[in-house]
Amino acid sequence: MKDALIATGDTLTEAAGLLHQQGAKSIEICATHHLFVNGVQKKIDQSPIDKLWITDTVKLKSRSAKLAVLSVADRIAWAIEN
Repeated sequence: MKDALIATGDTLTEAAGLLHQQGAKSIEICATHHLFVNGVQKKIDQSPIDKLWITDTVKLKSRSAKLAVLSVADRIAWAIEN
């Protein structure tokens, strides 16, 4: 599953729950921006999501074993240079 941004996490966790109910063995999510409102990280941590891949375009306010942060610094530097 992929998404552009995560704010409340409702759609994300509901979809993960449905995938889990249907027998998904692993659930990994990719999102460009994590604009988490209060309580979203806890909601994700309690969901069947195994890994949430996000970029470092927004400052990370919380840590979790389920979060994996990918840097986009090299992409931005390339765009500036070119």
